[in-house]
Amino acid sequence: MKEILQKPFKKWSEEEVLPEYKNFLSNEEKLAPDIVKKHYEVAKIFFKRAMYVGFITFDQIRPEFAKYEFPRWWQTHVLGSDLDENEIWSSLKNLLKFLATKFRIDTNRFFDI
Repeated sequence: MKEILQKPFKKWSEEEVLPEYKNFLSNEEKLAPDIVKKHYEVAKIFFKRAMYVGFITFDQIRPEFAKYEFPRWWQTHVLGSDLDENEIWSSLKNLLKFLATKFRIDTNRFFDI
């Protein structure tokens, strides 16, 4: 049932946010390809994990999930990554700032905790 409710969120993240984020990192931020890949992968896995745990929309994502739970989860579930919790949070901050700028989403709640 939740998968049906998540369809708009999934479509938005996969078809709008992630491609535009990758383009932003490559062309506007002019980051090196390996850095772009790192940030893009963190964002992609973040959205997948958020949906897996049951968030139906982006607005439902709790700040604690983004700042604490997801970075801790990453450490034991994402193989082949040497990113620590602080690096994951730092990468997510880039994504959140992008969402605030590009999509006019209020992401302040993630920074107020």
